[in-house]
Amino acid sequence: MIETNSDNPELKLFREHLRDALNALYDPRFLRKSPLVGLFGLSDGVDPVSSVRRTLTGAIESLKPRADTPSDSRTWRVYHILRRRYVEQITQREVASELSLGVRQLQREEKLAREVLADCLWRTYNLEDKVGLLQSNDGDAADESSAGQALTRSQEIAWLKESLQPEATDIDTLLHDVIETVQPLLDSSDVSITCPDAEGPCRTALQQALLRQALLDILTSAIPCVPGGRIHIGRQISDCQLCIIVRIEPGTPSSAAAMKPLEGLETASELVRLCGGELRVARPEVDSEMVCNPEWASQGIDQRLLGVAAVMLPIAQQPTILFIDDNADALRLFQRYLSRTRFDFMGEEDPQRGVTMAAELHPHIIVLDVMMPEHDGWRVLSDLKNRPEIQDVPVIICSILSQRDLALARGAAGFIRKPVSRQELLDVLERTSARLSSETG
Repeated sequence: MIETNSDNPELKLFREHLRDALNALYDPRFLRKSPLVGLFGLSDGVDPVSSVRRTLTGAIESLKPRADTPSDSRTWRVYHILRRRYVEQITQREVASELSLGVRQLQREEKLAREVLADCLWRTYNLEDKVGLLQSNDGDAADESSAGQALTRSQEIAWLKESLQPEATDIDTLLHDVIETVQPLLDSSDVSITCPDAEGPCRTALQQALLRQALLDILTSAIPCVPGGRIHIGRQISDCQLCIIVRIEPGTPSSAAAMKPLEGLETASELVRLCGGELRVARPEVDSEMVCNPEWASQGIDQRLLGVAAVMLPIAQQPTILFIDDNADALRLFQRYLSRTRFDFMGEEDPQRGVTMAAELHPHIIVLDVMMPEHDGWRVLSDLKNRPEIQDVPVIICSILSQRDLALARGAAGFIRKPVSRQELLDVLERTSARLSSETG
């Protein structure tokens, strides 16, 4: 039985601030002005925005019921609503559909769930003794010297690192998008740019937004260096590394004197580093070995006049995940969970076709439901393990029933219980993928 206290006026005010913070959980501009920063004692931290976000998501996770709690209990519903609506930012209509509720009914349930979370935080942090802080840090009128002031560059980058997940990225598409963005600056500076597509496609998993901003930073720094000149963007690919090369050159040898060195790329370098890569900037008078390139020499390019920035990135494997589940809505949910991640989605409603698909396509991991009316999932697991060509593919059992021990005893690599959150699914996929890499490495 879930009870909430509705008589305390300070608690009511706290609930209002909590509601606003949950609705803006991924908006750093809003969170850094929230009185919750001071209320939770986070004002003196390096990154109060990320800290208050972790405090709220951690409190939601603390409400997760025990595994043996009935799946239709109110405690599961409270946790599910908080997790889906605020941590995963799923719309009210979608969550209402998942729970077979009307939107208005969900809104009432959502209000109750927030009150449960507020009461938990109120007790955990002894907020009754700190209610005076709720009146401080009021919106735009906050003191500029307070902890809610704008983030520093390093704090903003730290927030980006935490909030952006790797996603499947087509490098050529990204490069052309970056060029389109800087085209007005190219036109005003009379600078031409070339970026030929490579012979083969290159897709890798990385924080796409970080790389895009790094490339924009490089180009906006390079364009003023070479008025009337040229910029060439190329890429080189090996088995494990991608190199995006930006070279600048004057329009004519006589205009070389107008060239300026590439400078001020500290932010770009940091963004590339957060992508797991390295930015190297070469200047002809210093880095002759890096600048010299036989291909450029064959094109008649005077390499002494070049400036080069090279973005070195690891090429990440994109594991394919096959979901076998006779519920089409569940497959659509899993596909949405995997969108914009480093994992590729495949789904099959028919378990027998799923086994055949696994044998033909050799996915990296299989996620299998067991509660299927026409095909018992345990038999499907046996069919998968009896096929020599795929018997080593890890199978993760996903079920509404609490049968972890049975799943592991029958050869499954892992178990997750429905309803499954996006983060829970990604965590188990990451662990299984890392284990595969260590075994084959």
